[in-house]
Amino acid sequence: MNSRSGGMDGWAAGGQHRDQYSEVRDQVGQPRTKPPFPAIAGLYARTDSGYWAFPDLMAIWNTRAIPNGRYDILCKGYFLFLGAPIEASLPDNELTRITVWVNNDAVTATINQVRDQFGIPIPECGFIPLANGTQNLQFDITASHPGGFLMNYNLDVLYGRNQYAGYIARDQYVGAHDSTPPTCPGIVNTISNSAPAHAAHTLQDWTSCAYEFRLTAWARTTDGFTHLYYGQFSDHYSLNVLNSMTGFCIADLDHDGDVDGADLAIFASQFGRTNCVALPAQ
Repeated sequence: MNSRSGGMDGWAAGGQHRDQYSEVRDQVGQPRTKPPFPAIAGLYARTDSGYWAFPDLMAIWNTRAIPNGRYDILCKGYFLFLGAPIEASLPDNELTRITVWVNNDAVTATINQVRDQFGIPIPECGFIPLANGTQNLQFDITASHPGGFLMNYNLDVLYGRNQYAGYIARDQYVGAHDSTPPTCPGIVNTISNSAPAHAAHTLQDWTSCAYEFRLTAWARTTDGFTHLYYGQFSDHYSLNVLNSMTGFCIADLDHDGDVDGADLAIFASQFGRTNCVALPAQ
C-alpha cells in the first residue's frame, strides 16, 4: 500500500507505523532527513531526489508486517520554528484521512477434476476420445479468496503450439459482484461445462491435439500501482475427436477400448438421471 499526497513541504508525521517507514528508507540507503535539519523523533523531512521518483510520494508502508483489517492513515504537516517542530494549520481535504483495507490472504485457484460427459473423472494426463468437436467436458474448479476480495478468474483453453481456443468460464468483481462491496469470495468445487461455452462461441470446437486447461484467479489487493496476489493451475490432456470411420464406441464408457461389464456398471450407476447436459445427436 502506498500513500501519496502533494502540495506540502516540510515535515511529515511518522505516526503509528513510523518504524516500517524508517526501515524501508534505510534499506535503500536514503537519508531520513533533508540536510541541514537535524533528525527529530517521529518526524521525517520530504525528499524529492534519489529513490523517490515521485515528488509527492510521502511514505512506503510495508503492510505485510501487520494483521489484516481496516486502517486509517492521517497526514499532518510541520515546520521548524527556533528548532522546534510546529504543526502547520492546513485546510482539510479528501486526502487528509484515508481509510485502507489491508488483506494479505492468498488466492486459491485449483482444477479439482476434469470429467467426461457422463461425469466420470479423467485421470491426470489422460487420453480423452470425443465423438465430435462440441462434446461436453465437465470441470470441477475452485477460484476463491478467503477474505472475499477476489477480482476475477478465468478458465482458459490452449492447445498445440501456443494456440488459444477460448475460455470455458470466467467471472469478475467489477460489474458483476460490486453491488454489495466488498464481498466477492469466488467459487468452491463448482462444475463448469464446456457445452455452454461452445454454444456461446467463447470456445472453439475441439480438435485432435494436446490441450492445456488453465485456471487463473486474481485478488483485488493492490500496492497502489498494480495488483499483487494471484493463483494459477494448469491441467493437461490429449483430445482425440473421432467420427464414424474410426471405430469409436460411444458405449465404451470407461474408454478402455471395449464394451464390457465395467461399462454396464457405469451405465447402471447413472441410470435414471434427469439433469444431464443435452448434447448433439451422435
